[in-house]
Amino acid sequence: MSRLRVLIDGRALIGRFSGVARFITELTRELSNRDDVQPILLCGRQVQDEPALPEDLERVWTSFDRSDRRPSQRCHWEQVHLANIVKESRADVFHATWNSGIPRACPVPSVLTIHDLIAWHEHGESIAGRLRLASHRAAIRSSTQRATAIATVSEFVRQDVLRIMKAAPGRVITIPNGVRIPNELPAVPSNGTPYILYVGGHEPRKNVASLFRVMKLYWMQFGSDLTLHLSGSPDLLCPPARKAYDELADRSPIVWLGQISEQKLREEYAGAAALLMLSLHEGFGLPVLEAMACGCPVIAANRSCLPEVVADGGILVDPDDFSTVATTIRTLIKNEAQRERLIRLGQQRAANFGWEEVAIRYINTYQQVTSPEFGIANARQAGFRFVGSMASAARSRENPC
Repeated sequence: MSRLRVLIDGRALIGRFSGVARFITELTRELSNRDDVQPILLCGRQVQDEPALPEDLERVWTSFDRSDRRPSQRCHWEQVHLANIVKESRADVFHATWNSGIPRACPVPSVLTIHDLIAWHEHGESIAGRLRLASHRAAIRSSTQRATAIATVSEFVRQDVLRIMKAAPGRVITIPNGVRIPNELPAVPSNGTPYILYVGGHEPRKNVASLFRVMKLYWMQFGSDLTLHLSGSPDLLCPPARKAYDELADRSPIVWLGQISEQKLREEYAGAAALLMLSLHEGFGLPVLEAMACGCPVIAANRSCLPEVVADGGILVDPDDFSTVATTIRTLIKNEAQRERLIRLGQQRAANFGWEEVAIRYINTYQQVTSPEFGIANARQAGFRFVGSMASAARSRENPC
């Protein structure tokens, strides 16, 4: 039996190493170890510091570069170039990994991974911001209509897709992200200053402003025996977070980590007193899973998908209740028995999420979408006619992106 050729959209790898980039690289690694599929990575032309992927991995290099990442430019590039690239790759399935990216007249069945619908939970402050959101929404909406099947990274996102996109339930499945459990955790210095860790971006939904305000309250009530380590740098802070940062009378307990290597990230997780994630909206929240896998206790907001991912493996808090969050941190670092229990529960929870299982579930999806029965059944359920693997030309004309 011939291997199923799957073209994986890896254009997100030209930017900073995000959760989407982690998903693409880990899935591609796992698929490369299989005998039943042959992954092909669709690459932009400015990949730098590419994550370790198999040397013999088949790649398709394209003209897509960083200037094409903005929603309107990305949409234009996809509609001009992508269908021909898919055709020339001789793929059996196209996997759009980046929330959108299904071109008009896609020549093969397609799987779309939606990581979040944050574009529907944000509101642009400027005309440019509103136009960006409108372009992003149009691209996602048209891709959900064209995709043969849609995979979401959490049930929270799946419900968003069903509610906002009005997608037929039979076309939308949940395949959670995975994590790699370290064989051995890095050694942690016993005499270092305890620290709370934050890993992630700094846009408004990440709620870094509340993180600063919680730590300000902690330092006022309990002293500065605890520092705060954050990924990134102050110049990346969104205006609300920057305001909260500037209001801190003493910033000396704050350590900026910049762009963190994988090894350094594992060390930060292993050495932290806890990961604190007060995000208001996430599609999955990969840092909480990575932290649990590395033996780092997790304190996370009880919002969006985070309760679904953390479950009983961490502590869920109201991100608006700064006093309770500060007290929770204090109790955790002073109660070693509770901390050890939380580490154990977190590691048990993380063990339920493996990239190998993610790959197997995607392979099952690839096989399903290439079967004629799947396309016919779901086209009828969705209320439109497929031409081969594609939605009707009328729908494509209605949605240019």
